[in-house]
Amino acid sequence: MKLGFKSNKINDSNRIIIVKEEEIVAGLMVDSSSEVLEISQDDIDKPPVSKSNELLDYVEGIGKTKERIILILNLKKLLKH
Repeated sequence: MKLGFKSNKINDSNRIIIVKEEEIVAGLMVDSSSEVLEISQDDIDKPPVSKSNELLDYVEGIGKTKERIILILNLKKLLKH
């Protein structure tokens, strides 16, 4: 369990995303993934400030596209834990 979410059963839609932060290479298991997005720096806002939400501790920014809002994670913080 990470980021306050309960673990789901592994199924065919799960994916492992390989990330690299400095010298650390890790695989992050996600429920699903359907595409890779490029988001302009102008479309990324700072996350809201909250002392009670564990998830926001790992959020670097909030990306916005026409169709959705995307949480951009801080890999350095995420991989430390």
